[in-house]
Amino acid sequence: MKKLMITAALFLAVTGAAMAQTGPGKREQATPEQRAEKMTAHLDKSLSLSSAQREKIYAINLDRAKTMNGKRGKADKQEWKKSAEANENKLLSVLNSDQKKAYQKIKADRHAKHAGRKGKNHPGKQKV
Repeated sequence: MKKLMITAALFLAVTGAAMAQTGPGKREQATPEQRAEKMTAHLDKSLSLSSAQREKIYAINLDRAKTMNGKRGKADKQEWKKSAEANENKLLSVLNSDQKKAYQKIKADRHAKHAGRKGKNHPGKQKV
């Protein structure tokens, strides 16, 4: 009986350890259309876009998603930054002044949230 209990406990321990090792696997990559729709929906929810603004912003997001999809892993940091700035300028041209303020706040909040995620040796991490 004792051997059975020890064997069962050992089996459960090994099984639990093996289950802990399985990762999430490779996620399926979203299409540019799916990414553009998700980004637009997020901005629509946060900024209360009009239908005309929503259409324009979807077109901007779709163009960016398609452009970045082709450059994934190939573009350098400066090129990505330049593209992001151009995209943001297009986006801001569609928004009214209240929406621009809200967008800037969302962007600042997101930046603050992600700033704490940098590794200890990251050059952009602030010293405490």
